[in-house]
Amino acid sequence: MQFLVPVLCYLAVAAYANPFRIGKNDTLNCGYQTCPATDPDKINVHLIPHSHDDLGWLKTVEKFIQVETAYFYKWWTLQEDDMKNSVKQLINEGRLEIINGGWSMNDEANTHYQSTIDQFTLGHKWLSETFGECAITNTGWQIDPFGHSREQASIYSQMGFDSFFFMRYDYRDQAKRKQEKNHGLAVEGETTYAWPVGFCYDITCGDTDVVEDVNSPESYYEKIVSDFAGVIKTQAEYYPTNNIFITMGDDVHYTGATKNFVNIDRLIKGFAKYNPIIDGKEVNIFYSTPSCYAKAVNDFVNREKLHTGLQDRRFYAPDNRK
Repeated sequence: MQFLVPVLCYLAVAAYANPFRIGKNDTLNCGYQTCPATDPDKINVHLIPHSHDDLGWLKTVEKFIQVETAYFYKWWTLQEDDMKNSVKQLINEGRLEIINGGWSMNDEANTHYQSTIDQFTLGHKWLSETFGECAITNTGWQIDPFGHSREQASIYSQMGFDSFFFMRYDYRDQAKRKQEKNHGLAVEGETTYAWPVGFCYDITCGDTDVVEDVNSPESYYEKIVSDFAGVIKTQAEYYPTNNIFITMGDDVHYTGATKNFVNIDRLIKGFAKYNPIIDGKEVNIFYSTPSCYAKAVNDFVNREKLHTGLQDRRFYAPDNRK
């Protein structure tokens, strides 16, 4: 896999008087008000469970159902009322967050803007009609298109989005941003949208599970926590704030989600148990979402000082030297 650095962009065109708004109906318990609390004196680690599914590429719509609205729609039509009510409750509680919301994750290099708008309209219309206000997203997620256009950001902004994440940009740009910790336009993220190396807990992975019982011969609890602290320390070198973004997922993962979440739960508990110190700071580690990460960074930095980038990033070259 060619590892790339995802980037968080704030949408300057959508600079509302009250950016990162709570929502039209403040009585709803979803949106930014459900974000976990961050600590200004600690390293805040946002764990992002996700699955990337490439709608219509290797797996057809008929064979896999997850993430993009097209998958979500087909899965939804097969569910009983009890399951539908449970999903609606998760969305209304902010525990299941819809991001991007389009029918698919559109290409940016060759797609006409009308097609891009149409696929977003289709996805957002169904989400709004089916789940209501709490399913209306304000975060873009373009982690797999090869190259990126300024018009995609413009469309996001005019849709009312606050931020969006993208990957697959030129390796020279990537190296420059890592060196400069450049958050004028963007905030650096993980080195890939996959799990950190050695910490893949999907049923398709072979990494060591987290065993809490320290008396078990299979328990390496303290070492696993220490190794993950090393991942955080490495990532923190490229971040301009004390908020760290770590993706916990990969292509077509979470088909058997219990194993994933049990191990992540144990990993979080391990940090509370062993309390590793990184560069003199404690670690505040928790489940999060892209929008909550964006809000945390927005709260930390002064948006007035963010540089506005106007150029496309269509000229994508992977680093084939590795």
